[in-house]
Amino acid sequence: MKTTLSCLALICSALAGYSQKNLHLKATIKGLQAGTIIYINPISGEDMIDSVVSKAGSFTYHKTFRPATGGYYLLQIGRGYDEQNFMRLYLDNGQVTITGNGPGFKDAKASGASFIKDMNDFESYLDNHADIKPRKDLYAKAEELYSKKDTIGFAALRPALYRMDSIVTVVTKLWVMQHLHSPISSAVSQFQLGSKLSIDEMEKLYNSFGSAAKNNIPGKKILHTVTVVKKTAIGQPAPVFSQADTLGNLVSLADFRGKYVLVDFWASWCVPCRQENPNVVKAFQSYNSKGFTVLGVSFDQPNGRAKWLKAIHDDQLTWTHVSDLKFWNNAAGKMYDIQAIPANVLVDPNGIIIAKNLHGDELMQKLQELLGAPQMKTSRAFIINGTGGKEGNWYYFYLNKKKDSIQVKDGQFTLKGEINNAKQLTIVEKDDAKIADDSYVRLFIEPGTLQLRLDSNKLSNSVLTGSKTQALYQSLEAKNKITADKYKYLLEQSNKADEAYDAGFKYKTSEKEMEALKDAAYAARAALSPYFEETRQNAMQFFKEHPTSMLTATMLRFYIPSMTADEAQGYYDRLGEAQKSEEGKELLAEINNLRSGSPGSMATEFSGKDINGQNLALSDFKGKYVLIDFWASWCGPCRKGNPHLLKLYTQYKKKGFEIIGVSDDDSNVTAWKKAVAKDGIGGWKHVLRGLKRVGDDFDKSEDKSEAYGIHSLPTKILIDPSGKIIGRYGSGGENDAAMDAKLAEIFGS
Repeated sequence: MKTTLSCLALICSALAGYSQKNLHLKATIKGLQAGTIIYINPISGEDMIDSVVSKAGSFTYHKTFRPATGGYYLLQIGRGYDEQNFMRLYLDNGQVTITGNGPGFKDAKASGASFIKDMNDFESYLDNHADIKPRKDLYAKAEELYSKKDTIGFAALRPALYRMDSIVTVVTKLWVMQHLHSPISSAVSQFQLGSKLSIDEMEKLYNSFGSAAKNNIPGKKILHTVTVVKKTAIGQPAPVFSQADTLGNLVSLADFRGKYVLVDFWASWCVPCRQENPNVVKAFQSYNSKGFTVLGVSFDQPNGRAKWLKAIHDDQLTWTHVSDLKFWNNAAGKMYDIQAIPANVLVDPNGIIIAKNLHGDELMQKLQELLGAPQMKTSRAFIINGTGGKEGNWYYFYLNKKKDSIQVKDGQFTLKGEINNAKQLTIVEKDDAKIADDSYVRLFIEPGTLQLRLDSNKLSNSVLTGSKTQALYQSLEAKNKITADKYKYLLEQSNKADEAYDAGFKYKTSEKEMEALKDAAYAARAALSPYFEETRQNAMQFFKEHPTSMLTATMLRFYIPSMTADEAQGYYDRLGEAQKSEEGKELLAEINNLRSGSPGSMATEFSGKDINGQNLALSDFKGKYVLIDFWASWCGPCRKGNPHLLKLYTQYKKKGFEIIGVSDDDSNVTAWKKAVAKDGIGGWKHVLRGLKRVGDDFDKSEDKSEAYGIHSLPTKILIDPSGKIIGRYGSGGENDAAMDAKLAEIFGS
């Protein structure tokens, strides 16, 4: 018996020891549905996000923390952003129990290990401290004013917010000083006091900590911050780092010696960074010729290269950019202890840090102090003196991607502005006018004084004089009119077929009749192939005769789908000064996208939910030949090609061939799923393109097509087992016969 009891005692002792070396978290939450994913997000640690699946009303989480790796975590129920689905906890090895009546973590309480008791003690201390009890009502009022965009009310409340912030800091520090041996003290110091105390105060506080507070993740981060901030203080030499630029070439901060350089830490996903970018652009343009430049360091994620490059293009950030694409673990960011972005460091020509975190007008003011007045901008003003149009009528115009309006008074109107080069100006009679009717006119304006006569009966007949670019455009349009007259009958038939289809859609014709109308419309359009080819040849001839014209730079983008990357590059290389224009830069971006989706390039990674709601990533198919089929349910040629794709898939699937359909149906998921089922192509994988409409614009953050330079459907990209593109079929590539031959070459006929 004694032996048995002794063994049991040893077992119990071992289990007790085991439980202290692991985290055992158990949560009981009323109303929590079974199968809900609970995410465990590290806040102060460097762990990856973890997750567990709940049972009905509860979930458990077990983890073994390495010594001195405890820290704050954010528990999240599902992927929604409802505040009640979040709970912040300090976690380490030990027993933790969470109980709550729901919904979510609302009013949930944690208990258990000593660190939980200390965390609860701190929160209770704040909640019950008489000096800061009013803070919740004050913060609620501030949030209300902010949401209402009541800037006057918010400004009036700001002094009270500052006072309360100061009191909270004092009260928080007092609790920390009374609990120097608790790991919660360093966690609180990092998050609540980190931005409030000077670096000397933070160092003094850290030196007062006991080992439990010093040696956890927050304690180590505080020590790292103190060490790095002292090394990167104003007056210190800027730590030199090297990272790859957008072309993969290694760039060092030392390369910029002899210039003032702003090391700008940012990311494509960071909204405040994107909002700050215009200020950096302004400073760069104003002082670049005076010995100032910018070195952008991106905190984009490992799969975020395409988004990084797109943000550089979209925000017109024309300076040098580098990144190791390691998100918050960016090596340069670690070197400078960057914990929030946007952040920046201004380095002088000798490599000494002279300023930090200059935002808004502060950067321009500092540069003016160092380099004098900014360089003057050359005036690029234009004035359009207009006549005609309908008296009192408002006309809407689109210029530089912005919309404005003008009104005809006494038969006249004036339009003024500034442009850097010849620009396309579109005027419409109605704000919702379709581009296909006669209620619009497309013009090409230049700096200077121009005259415009609006035709009140047919806006497309309006006449602009004083612009050489417009004269060139009219000569091309005259040539295209001759071509259109040649194919007048076929154009009329195509228009009638389109109108019949639109009418069927409007009056909700049966599905069978709509299919017939759609087929007729596509057949009529297919008959116009000679017309489209002739107008294309007109444009190609114009581009060859006027290689440096802004009209060429503007129109080339519309013909990218019919070119290979090398053909498009050839035209771009001859643009001359037009390369520096916004149109030239956009064209180059289109060419680069086309090249990244052409043979020889490595396929750009993408991921998303497939048609069955399962996670799908292109990298999942490494080791196979993959055909990415860019298509859509509404694309007639795509649908007609599906039987052939089905035949290829059946023929080669067992030999290591896979197809991923990327559908441009984000706005009509039902039609997408219906087309997949109807065409019998559900055997391979399907995802949506990821293009989302936001107001009058598009959110391309998840767009899978752009990185491959997809401009028309269908287009197919063939990828080998190593992830390299070995074929492009459709826009910018070869035809389907070439695809068939390539697959036969790979797998055998």
